[in-house]
Amino acid sequence: MSGWQLTAIQNYFSGDPLVITSSFSPGFFSFAGLFENASMRADVIPGVPQTVPHNGLDIVNGTQYLNPLAFATPPLSPGNSFALRFGNAPGFLPRTRGPGHSSEDFGIVKNTRVTERVTVQFRADMFNVFNRVGLGDPDTCVDCGTFGIITDPAHDPRVIQLALRLTF
Repeated sequence: MSGWQLTAIQNYFSGDPLVITSSFSPGFFSFAGLFENASMRADVIPGVPQTVPHNGLDIVNGTQYLNPLAFATPPLSPGNSFALRFGNAPGFLPRTRGPGHSSEDFGIVKNTRVTERVTVQFRADMFNVFNRVGLGDPDTCVDCGTFGIITDPAHDPRVIQLALRLTF
C-alpha cells in the first residue's frame, strides 16, 4: 500500500468589506472637471439592521442581502443632478461584510514503480469537492435598481480532474 499521497486545501473567508456608494457626483466639486465621474458614499440610517435574512441564491430574481431601508442617497440638488453633501457612510461598513466563502479542495495521488526507470502516477484532483455555491457580493450602489441584491455565485461548481503520467 505504498505510493499513496493525499492533498487538501481548505479556504474559509469571513466575507469582503462593503462600501455603500451613490451614483450621483458631488456637484460642489464639479467645477474644472474635478470629480466628474467620482462616486460618493451614501448615508447610513442609524438603528436599522443593515442586512436581511436570506436563504441560498435565487438565480432568477437575485437574493436580497442588504436592507434598502438602512441606507439612503445623500440630499440632492433641486434638479436632482448632483449631491449637496457627502454621505455619512464609512469607508467600509464596520459590522457588515459580504457573505462568507468556504471551499475545500482534495487530491489523491498513487505513484507506482513499473521498472527501475519507469514510474506511473495516477492522480485525482477535486476542486470545491463539496460543491459549495456560496454567494457573491451584493450591489452596493444605493440608488441603483439592484441595490443590496446578490445575482452571482461566489465560486465555480465542483470540478474533478483525472491525470495519468508516465515517467521514463
